[in-house]
Amino acid sequence: MKIKLHEIPVREVVAGYKDSAENGVVGYDGRLNIRPAFQREFIYKDKQRDEVIRTITKNFPLNVMYWVKMMMAILKCLMVSREQ
Repeated sequence: MKIKLHEIPVREVVAGYKDSAENGVVGYDGRLNIRPAFQREFIYKDKQRDEVIRTITKNFPLNVMYWVKMMMAILKCLMVSREQ
């Protein structure tokens, strides 16, 4: 698999952010499925949340995200869910 680095500013990732509760969360103007409807919600503790905010305000890079085409992401998530 060939991986290409694309640097995307946080403001672009959060553009079009929509939290539809049980129906999932999307961002990046609908191109990023942040939390699919079938995935349980993850909640940061206060310290973890504060560290993410600090990272962004200091212009440090966030974690690397690997993006794949939607169908492959769904299949991968289903396989991981079955293993839990």
